[in-house]
Amino acid sequence: SAAKKWALGPSFASAALPTLTLAQDDNPSWWTMTEGRSVSLHYGVPDSEDVGLILQCDRPRAGAPAAKLKIYFPVEQRVRGGATNVQMRAGTVTGNVPATATPEEMYGGSELTAYVPVTSPVIVEFARTGRIRFTAAGELVNPAVAPVAKVAALLKVCRGS
Repeated sequence: SAAKKWALGPSFASAALPTLTLAQDDNPSWWTMTEGRSVSLHYGVPDSEDVGLILQCDRPRAGAPAAKLKIYFPVEQRVRGGATNVQMRAGTVTGNVPATATPEEMYGGSELTAYVPVTSPVIVEFARTGRIRFTAAGELVNPAVAPVAKVAALLKVCRGS
């Protein structure tokens, strides 16, 4: 599979420009955002367009079942037909989910969105270890290990607890 390039945003065009040193802030990391009932865990370069993965949940209403975890990431390939399959892996636990593919007009790739139950064995293992990766459209998204406390906080929102 092709090596994953993080930038599908404006910095993609500047990737060929010479850089003497990378600031510490240019290193991808995990961070959490909250907006109303929605909480998301992002992996990429903070305060930039370079976001390679977003995991999001909306807090369910009282008495409602747990929300599914929304997984979003860009790929450089244009996915034909508007759908594809995403392979997930956390440690030795694997699973597959369907994803919708929306064309990303500016750079010619696609934005993939999939929904996974928080009880999925892959998500349970991710919560335990902080390790997860996704393969879709011939590309691998393999982020650094996530802080398990941040994963736990996100999944707590999904469960409405």
